[in-house]
Amino acid sequence: MGLQMTPGAGRRSSSLLACIMVSIVFLVSLIISSRVIGVDRVIAYWLTGLSLSLVGLLAYYRGLEFLVSGSIHNSFLAATLGYLFALIFGVSIYYSAIPVGLMLTYLAGYLIHRGIDPNKVSSFMVSFSSSMGVLLAYYVLTMFPTQYSLSSIMLGDPVLMSRQDVLVATVISIIVVTVVILIYNKIILLSIDPVSARIAGVRIGYYDFITYTLIGLATIGLLRISGYIMEHVMILLPAIVGARISRSSKEHLLLTLLVSTMSTMLGYVAAVNYGLSPVGVSGFILVIAFLYVALTGWGR
Repeated sequence: MGLQMTPGAGRRSSSLLACIMVSIVFLVSLIISSRVIGVDRVIAYWLTGLSLSLVGLLAYYRGLEFLVSGSIHNSFLAATLGYLFALIFGVSIYYSAIPVGLMLTYLAGYLIHRGIDPNKVSSFMVSFSSSMGVLLAYYVLTMFPTQYSLSSIMLGDPVLMSRQDVLVATVISIIVVTVVILIYNKIILLSIDPVSARIAGVRIGYYDFITYTLIGLATIGLLRISGYIMEHVMILLPAIVGARISRSSKEHLLLTLLVSTMSTMLGYVAAVNYGLSPVGVSGFILVIAFLYVALTGWGR
């Protein structure tokens, strides 16, 4: 009789094969891209994709996808206000934009904590941040036209990152990735069985606060790299694609990281070789991946 592989063994083999394939893509992409761009920029962009996808993973399990979308709109307002503070007071945009963005995210979290529906909170925050962001952007563009780059906020610019951009993106991404991995099991427990979590003494408010902080930190701190437009795709789609092809929470985490790695590294290779936008190519790859798993039923 021949040996038969159990479903569990088959899934482990598939996950291992996926890890090997993505690792090969990662190494080849790193070699190709770093020759032109520099390895530090490539690593920073890769880490940016990982941190955004992991924030999306938290939002997926906590049902905060709408809040994440709202926070991305908050990032436009925060970055614009940060530019204004930087021009007037001579401070770094990161030191001014990140606190503003965090306060807006905490405001949304507080409204949700008070019992307001997250979707309604998101609608309010999008309306507020969009209107105020446009007003501030118009003011800055008219008062400081040669110093304010609206395109870098909207589109992102990972190819032309400065040393400060690389350093900030790397530090923020490492913090976000580390914290998400440390609290991941608790978030799963809170999402699947909140009653048992309360009985077990898990402080729900504490983990919600961490989640809001990570959402705000990633969406504002990494805006210069990913861009306002593509943050939606890079946050939301990796977790959704990973959910459709995974069978457990641990596998979901792994596949989300693999999907994010594949899209970011191939995006950078395309940018180096064909003069395309890396975030645009990364987003397009994620869209194709979602359509493929959705239409083929892969993993179901």
